[in-house]
Amino acid sequence: MNMGIIAASRLRAAVERVKLIGDDLGSGNEYIGIKLASNGKLYAAPFTASKVLEIDPSDGSTTLIGDDLGGDTDKYTNLALAGNGKLYAIPRDASKVLEIDPVAGTTTLIGDDLGIGQDKYFDLALAGNGKLYAAPYLATKVLEIDPVAGTTTLIGDDLGDGRDKYQNIALAGNGKLYAAPRDASKVLEIDPVAGTTTLIGDDLGVGRDKYLDIALAGNGKLYAAPFGASKVLEIDPVAGTTTLIGDDLGIGQYKYQRLAIGDNNKLYAAPFQATKVIEINP
Repeated sequence: MNMGIIAASRLRAAVERVKLIGDDLGSGNEYIGIKLASNGKLYAAPFTASKVLEIDPSDGSTTLIGDDLGGDTDKYTNLALAGNGKLYAIPRDASKVLEIDPVAGTTTLIGDDLGIGQDKYFDLALAGNGKLYAAPYLATKVLEIDPVAGTTTLIGDDLGDGRDKYQNIALAGNGKLYAAPRDASKVLEIDPVAGTTTLIGDDLGVGRDKYLDIALAGNGKLYAAPFGASKVLEIDPVAGTTTLIGDDLGIGQYKYQRLAIGDNNKLYAAPFQATKVIEINP
């Protein structure tokens, strides 16, 4: 057997495992969040780019769809799929929520005008009532998005105009949503049924870029890996309490950003400025 042919075949196989696909979008066309739709295609909302990006895994093609949203920066960050099959992108500096229709290949700006700029929101999540919710980053209130009505509503208490209050958000088994504090002092609980918000658990102090992401574990509790905080944050939705667990990793040094649960029911976060992966055993 020709060893050169075998080596070439293996090289081709290795190269095909990772490849660049689709059109060249040029520099300065940036996207952050990406989400799979029910049609099997993926969609990314524009951060500095002017249009939504559609990615077709079946043929490796990309298409810019919908209206031209302009060249303003920091328009949208993350997006979520709703029960109607459409995707919704939360406005960071854009003035309205962006609705993406994968079937029609169109985009629509929905809901109230929230104003240009201001780092309003970063992440959103779907609740059991079919509506989506975003915790305030620099905005003062939680944003509720109704996909059926095409409306937005500010709900709950005024949480003040402080910067970087909450970043990511997660749904718990009790039907409520939770956001770990970045610069806010307490965990935010959102009740979609009542349309209310409650600050729960211990006061963790204002500022310090404490936590970014949050994830639900198999024991029904939520966990946040430390960004600038020193310990992992455990949130008990049933008791309404918070507990700092595990080793003290030190204040500061932006350690971890995102985390995910493994099939062993433990959570893992890749290092940002930390030097090792963190494993959280609920």
